[in-house]
Amino acid sequence: MYEALSGDVVGRGPRCRPFRPRIRSGGRDWARVSEALGKSGTVMPGGIYRVALPRTDLKATLDGVALKPAFALGGRVAFAKMGRDAVVMGDLVLTQSEVNPVMSRLFDSGIEVTALYNHLPRNRPFTMYLHVFGEGDPVKLATALRGALAESRTPLSAAASGSPQPAAPPALDTAAIDHILGAKGKNAGGVYQFSIPRAEPITLSAFGWPLLIGGAIKGVYDILLLVKFPKVRPPEEAGAVGN
Repeated sequence: MYEALSGDVVGRGPRCRPFRPRIRSGGRDWARVSEALGKSGTVMPGGIYRVALPRTDLKATLDGVALKPAFALGGRVAFAKMGRDAVVMGDLVLTQSEVNPVMSRLFDSGIEVTALYNHLPRNRPFTMYLHVFGEGDPVKLATALRGALAESRTPLSAAASGSPQPAAPPALDTAAIDHILGAKGKNAGGVYQFSIPRAEPITLSAFGWPLLIGGAIKGVYDILLLVKFPKVRPPEEAGAVGN
């Protein structure tokens, strides 16, 4: 969602504005950001500095099927320069027990939490996805994020086991999938992955109607899930409900 940072929207109170940063090259700042965050990233088109935060430490399953990090456990943060300062947006993958400690550290450091939700209904361990937004000195933002991530077990350093072998490509007709979608995918950790940014700039009306519509759709979706699966609970909640 945040791979194309310059296309995202920033809200401010009852009136919102389109997020169109005057993106500049990070240069030395990205090296300092990497050091402060504890993990290096990649400069993307448009000058965006993106750091992947996959939860490779989790051995998650859904109905007995193992979930690869690139499929459902891929977190990330992305920085963009704005003058002397920067903005950061990201998506953190957290277990249920990590959510409150991480959120508390983010709030204490002035980084906003813009969404908290889950993609999967009954994976073990249960994971949630936390969207973050911050603006200010890029090194201070990276330091704050590292402090929050320290409340989780999110890996920030590569395993010291030599060069890992590339994952085998998925057993899929990738040429047919490329043709149908009209885009070229790539093998990412055994998952055939697509990145398709929006072609047009994303803007928000003065009164925030897109946010209201999106919130309404999400609310209807949650209600339908509750009606369809009234007895389904995350594993962590099942024991508490039974007791």
